[in-house]
Amino acid sequence: MATRWVVLFLCCVIVRSEVQSQNRLADWTILDLSQSGLKHLKNYFVNSSFLEHVNLMGNDLVEIESKAFKGLPHLVHLNLSHNKIPFGKFDFAYQSALEILVLDHGFAYSNWENDNKIQLSRSIIFPKLKNLYLRGNHIINFILLSDVVALSEVMPNIAHLYLSENSLSSLNFLDKIPQTLTHLYLDNNRISHFGSSNKNNIKVLSIDKNGFTLLSDTKAINGGLCLKNFVKLEELSVSNSEISRISLHAFDDSQNLRYLNLSYNQISDFLNNTFISLKNLTTLDLDHNLLRVVPNICALKKLQVLSLSSNKISFLSSSSFCGLPNLKKLILSNNGLRTIGSDSFNSMFALEKLDLSKNMLTALPQNWIPAKMNLQYLYVNDNKFVEFSNLSLDSAKNLKYVNIEHNQIKLIYIKSLKSLPENATLEMA
Repeated sequence: MATRWVVLFLCCVIVRSEVQSQNRLADWTILDLSQSGLKHLKNYFVNSSFLEHVNLMGNDLVEIESKAFKGLPHLVHLNLSHNKIPFGKFDFAYQSALEILVLDHGFAYSNWENDNKIQLSRSIIFPKLKNLYLRGNHIINFILLSDVVALSEVMPNIAHLYLSENSLSSLNFLDKIPQTLTHLYLDNNRISHFGSSNKNNIKVLSIDKNGFTLLSDTKAINGGLCLKNFVKLEELSVSNSEISRISLHAFDDSQNLRYLNLSYNQISDFLNNTFISLKNLTTLDLDHNLLRVVPNICALKKLQVLSLSSNKISFLSSSSFCGLPNLKKLILSNNGLRTIGSDSFNSMFALEKLDLSKNMLTALPQNWIPAKMNLQYLYVNDNKFVEFSNLSLDSAKNLKYVNIEHNQIKLIYIKSLKSLPENATLEMA
């Protein structure tokens, strides 16, 4: 028995020793020199075969010699954000293992805007780079030098490219992007047209806060975003632009789209079958536009979230939503809604949250909530109701929460509360 306990003790010691050794090894893979006041990185400034992550964020780096990271053969993640690197000094040498490079707010802004360019040549090659962050650098363009024909020669395996918060107006450098690129972020630039050649592998395109006025399926003209050939696109966000027109066939090649954000634009209507190809769409955001009626969304049978807040929709009828069998969340706040037909929400049995707040409603019709609907959260705050009974909640058997704040209801009779489920919460001023 004693021998068995000795063996067990030794085994525990060995296991603990191995775990401690692994923890120490994990620490050896990370070097954090953030906010250290560094200004200059010399060649081979660190030599280590263990280091995989180096954090140099928030220094005053103004120069990085071309072989600064040459002594780190297994460097995978490099953070150089929030530094002052001159644009002309982005020339540190071939990094064979690097997969993530963060240069957000990493470059020194020049008052001569023409200097705010990144030059790409064969001296800057990242064969394994997957994620490149270049946000907030005032970049106006990428220049491919004579020895480089395409971006794919410099970073052949790039998957996520973050270029938001710059000053890009031309995207010519993206004409020959690697087929590996799936996520492209171009928010808050100066882009007014975007073509569609060689974009067939992009799954996520975020291009908010630019100068688009048109979505189309034809060659991009000034003010146009052409979605032709974006056949694998799953998420598209083009909010905070100036879009007022959407061509009938704009989404014909976007049949895999699941998320579409067109909020904060100038859209007043949609042609009748604009959404007919979007049979896999689950989220549609049309907030802060100029819509007077709910657009034809009958084809969107998989839609789960629809947001139409801050438009000009004053009434709902039986044809407004076509039944949408999978819709769970519907936002109609701040529209000036005055009238809701008794059969407006027929067959929308999956609906769980309905926001009708900040409208002009005074009464809702009897049985406007179908008996089989799963409605649990109802917001009718900031309307013109004067009596609680005017909400007509008799058929709402699954309600958990109702918000009636900021109406003109001064008195609620106990009898009218019996229409609510026993454990429902009533929020009132």
